[in-house]
Amino acid sequence: MDTLFKKIDIVISWIERNILISSAFSITMLTFFSTINRYFLKISFPWIEEITILFYMFLVYYGASNVEKDNSHLRVSYFESKLINNPKVSFFQSLYINIISFIVLLLGIIYGFIMILTTTRKTTYLAIPYTFILTVTFWFGLIFYAFRVFSKIYFLIMKNKCKIKE
Repeated sequence: MDTLFKKIDIVISWIERNILISSAFSITMLTFFSTINRYFLKISFPWIEEITILFYMFLVYYGASNVEKDNSHLRVSYFESKLINNPKVSFFQSLYINIISFIVLLLGIIYGFIMILTTTRKTTYLAIPYTFILTVTFWFGLIFYAFRVFSKIYFLIMKNKCKIKE
């Protein structure tokens, strides 16, 4: 089971890394192109804003999943620093926080799917369906994030189970 989680994690990490790099690069290039067109050529392309917002959505949702993997997100660590002397309490606190996070992510996945099914709008200039945008950004980002939290819960329990056996 550990190797399955690690293989899935490698695939998700590869997808996230490529999406994040290409999104950041695309935002930079589109912003540069838009600025050049607006100020030097006196031409404005409103569709660039729609694509830039799409890439920002990629950065937000896939980036959130990516920082969860490395545990490098901002968090309040006041209680962790106070409970560090008691590993049992620290274990249950970490388990509790991750379970609550997983439940919230599952609710986001379920209601996000309902939102995707009920949305019929399209973007103004390019007519990209919001169902497509929400699926590839919001929904898959939450699924990747939920996988990260679930694997963190799994490895936390397995690590603690090994300590109990010893």
